[in-house]
Amino acid sequence: MTNKNYKQKTDCGSIATDGESPMVWFVRDLDNPADRIKHLEFHIEHRDYFSVLATIINIALKEPDFEKDKIFSKLYEDLQYLQKNYDIVKKKP
Repeated sequence: MTNKNYKQKTDCGSIATDGESPMVWFVRDLDNPADRIKHLEFHIEHRDYFSVLATIINIALKEPDFEKDKIFSKLYEDLQYLQKNYDIVKKKP
């Protein structure tokens, strides 16, 4: 996939091309389950969900201005969705 195609999908929250922190798009879509699923699917497709998850957790732990309970509650929902719908498979060398 070319970088041009990747940029075309920024409507579902690409941290690589929209210039906003992952926390901005994460907080923006907390209450919209359909958009949250789109974000999850997008980052799974682009194989960067774990780095996005780690970044969100890191920012949430360091930033006193964010509602940590709400953020971690939504992360829990994301992980429950992933548990129900996906398997983690080791990458082939």
